[in-house]
Amino acid sequence: MRKEGYLVILASVVGTICIASAASAFDAITIVDPFMKACWRIQLNAYCYYGCVLFTWKANKIAYKSQLKTNLKTMIISGIFQGSHFCLWTLSLDLTSVAHSLLFLCSTPLLIVAYHLITCKPIRKLEIIGVLIGFSGMIVICLEGENSEGSTIPGDLVALAGAFAIWFHFITTEKLLIDQPFMSLFIIHLSSAIFCFFVSLIYSICLYGASGFSVGGQIVAYLYNIQGLYAVYLGIIVGFIGNGSLYYVLKHTSPLVLTVIVFFEPVFGSIFAWMCGFQREPSMFTWIGGSIIVVGNFIVSVFTKLKTQQKDNEIHDSLANESIST
Repeated sequence: MRKEGYLVILASVVGTICIASAASAFDAITIVDPFMKACWRIQLNAYCYYGCVLFTWKANKIAYKSQLKTNLKTMIISGIFQGSHFCLWTLSLDLTSVAHSLLFLCSTPLLIVAYHLITCKPIRKLEIIGVLIGFSGMIVICLEGENSEGSTIPGDLVALAGAFAIWFHFITTEKLLIDQPFMSLFIIHLSSAIFCFFVSLIYSICLYGASGFSVGGQIVAYLYNIQGLYAVYLGIIVGFIGNGSLYYVLKHTSPLVLTVIVFFEPVFGSIFAWMCGFQREPSMFTWIGGSIIVVGNFIVSVFTKLKTQQKDNEIHDSLANESIST
């Protein structure tokens, strides 16, 4: 095996461990509300990308200025969707079990194909089957309602809303990361952190009245509290190194391989949480329904990626034929 192959395997392992351990790290932070947790994580991630911008500014100054001039509004909108995703995720971790939160949060492929089905967009039969399988798994999980595992239907629905939010984030971000992405990533994460802070502020004011404004002093509380180490882990290790590892895998393999890796998150995330004491032993409904959801998501993702690759190959072949004919 070549050196590149070993690096891909290493990056896959690092990325999988990082994303799977994120839920446990969020649960370990107890001194602030869920939305401030999200603010800490994204804020630290933004600092990492700001460092990348400074490091590459001299070589890409013109490109960065052009991006800010033409795409600033899109970056901010993308950041708001990303912030919404993290706010909903951290809230769901307070309302339901880690296993349920991750299973519903990672169901974006089901939502995309369901949307295409509702809007009568062309989709394959196997994608429809995958959606039916996935949603049947959600029904199985919800049949139990509240249980000793700590899961609740409202918490599950909040996590599902988080899946919607990250879908919109992906849609708005797709074209921003094609070339020299560091400036786009910095602005996205900066606006996302600001959004999470204001959500935390509004939440605190609603709970405590005027004294809720004191939450402003928590925005950098990770600097002087031991639990801030979890925030540093989330922002730098998970957000920067973990996601960077997965970008490396995507660059050197294919979206299909990355899709398979990402679908290990609910499994390994639940195991991490159980080992750390944040997840009780999953119930039978969670095991059965969760397995069905993962299978449904996997079917949808695999055949969606294959369809995309087939279209790309057809475009490539047609362009090749045109060049030959001319």
